Amino acid sequence: PVSSIFIGHGPANVIGSGTHMIVARTVREGTDGNQVATYLRAHARPRERVYIIPSALFSGEYNMTVLYYALDLPPASMYLESDPGLQIQPSVQRTILKELHHCTWIVIWKDARQAKDRNGRKESAGERYIGNAFRPVLVNRTYVLLKRRPSVH
Repeated sequence: PVSSIFIGHGPANVIGSGTHMIVARTVREGTDGNQVATYLRAHARPRERVYIIPSALFSGEYNMTVLYYALDLPPASMYLESDPGLQIQPSVQRTILKELHHCTWIVIWKDARQAKDRNGRKESAGERYIGNAFRPVLVNRTYVLLKRRPSVH
């Protein structure tokens, strides 16, 4: 099945991993998304978990949740949709960080709109944890794919 969430301009917009496909907003996003899907097909194990986030973990206005379907890996967190009003709460951040201990892959969506923080933005504990526990394995114009560093939990 193909998601009709976004209107595309042809096959170059389709992101997929086998039988799970979505239609990206642009050809670039489709091409870049397919690079991520292809890498994960080659390197991920079926039970490994993925977390898809905007480029600023706790301040993105939304993220690319439809990508979970195309990547065909289980989500690492119950917080699939980025909601900055919710994700700035310390209890939610603690829950996400606990869930990330069982996460192998993180996809950072660089095109996400970022919420405006009136007090200036500092790196969160979650962003520090991700920076220490994960390393980039694929970077393109739309996404950064991170993999958990060996023996970091």
